[in-house]
Amino acid sequence: MNNIFVLFDFETTGLDPFKNNRIVQIGAILLRTKNKNNVSFDKIVHPKIPVSKYSVASKIHKISTNRLRNAKSFKYIFKEFADWLCSIKKNDENIILCGHNSFDFDNNFLVVEMLRYNLEEYIPFDIFLSDSLHIFRSWFPNEKSHSLPILYKNILNKELIGAHNALTDVNAMRKIMCKYNKIQTQHNQDYNIEKNMIELCNLRNIKDEIIRIKQKIIQENINLLPEIFYIRSDKYNKHIIKKDGGRWDDINRAYYYNSKQMYDNAIENVRIIF
Repeated sequence: MNNIFVLFDFETTGLDPFKNNRIVQIGAILLRTKNKNNVSFDKIVHPKIPVSKYSVASKIHKISTNRLRNAKSFKYIFKEFADWLCSIKKNDENIILCGHNSFDFDNNFLVVEMLRYNLEEYIPFDIFLSDSLHIFRSWFPNEKSHSLPILYKNILNKELIGAHNALTDVNAMRKIMCKYNKIQTQHNQDYNIEKNMIELCNLRNIKDEIIRIKQKIIQENINLLPEIFYIRSDKYNKHIIKKDGGRWDDINRAYYYNSKQMYDNAIENVRIIF
């Protein structure tokens, strides 16, 4: 059976999907793009949680709260992503999603978001997962760092402009892989990069990842849809809300509380609900 490598990356609201951080951008591109149409996927995702434009994550990925406000939620973007994957594969081909450090990061976000919206049955075919960090460590053992921007600079001799944009990052991954493939095929015409990548990084079936993460969610009693309590504010009461622990959401342009108790206390002080 043939394999189609799809390089993918997420931008997120934070580092831990089990602490209610969400995906805000999906970027993906085919490893082999020659003579193919519709080779990439790039969508902004509404996280459906409060976001501050001053957060560390917002400053890193630089996706404006206005773009997030106007985006669709993961529930809809994931279906578009799955349809795109269906459109690029043939019946006898496997899809292999390969992300940089995805075994520790992107895969967890992907599966948690799928479980949050009950999407695990939406894909009618197997998806396998790979990690370019494992592959790059094997290909470039003498490199002191295998972070994408540093590796890109050292291998391609130029700066990675626009890092921490999902589509930019997957393009960077692809260029590094294409450079390595070019060098190898010059020495060995039978070299197959997909075969080599599979040998260097044991693939994971997304179905197994779903089972693993489901167990973690149950064991640790993780709430994938914690309630957010919004409260209406004006120039007269916002100082009270802030004093009571209210935080500002730049997407909905409103103050909110993560705790029902804090919200109830604030209502008594402010007496105006959202």
